[in-house]
Amino acid sequence: MKNFKLSHLFAAAVLVACLSFTGCKPAEDATAQVVVANYVYQQTYYKTLISGTWKSQYNDGYTINTSSVVYDDGGYGFGWTRTIAEISDKYIYLVDTNNKYYAVSYKDWDAFSCKFANAYKAGGKTSADSLLEAKTEFTIENGYFGLYGTYSKQY
Repeated sequence: MKNFKLSHLFAAAVLVACLSFTGCKPAEDATAQVVVANYVYQQTYYKTLISGTWKSQYNDGYTINTSSVVYDDGGYGFGWTRTIAEISDKYIYLVDTNNKYYAVSYKDWDAFSCKFANAYKAGGKTSADSLLEAKTEFTIENGYFGLYGTYSKQY
């Protein structure tokens, strides 16, 4: 009788141990997956929204694809090519080959035109050392993006 109770006790302990190792997937993982999926969807949506070539009346322009932005300054020698780090409904955050971060703001988008501005503020920073710093520093509220140009989509 003692062996029977001991073997049942041992079996119950093994079962509890196995269940504790296998367990269920935590709810946080499911929530994180939804957040990541929404972020990926949002990034794709905004990249698609403003993808293309945009030119102003002054012959400067932006060429935006799903991974990079090329700014052609119209021949003045200040153009650049940068990789998209993140994009939102107001800003495109970019990183260059030196791991410096920048921002471009856009607004008033429609299928034919959009207003763009590179981050600039007299006495302000010209680049940031991290994406977080760029997102914190380069904002309309901080006085950047005072002058927008109007750009027409090239078809």
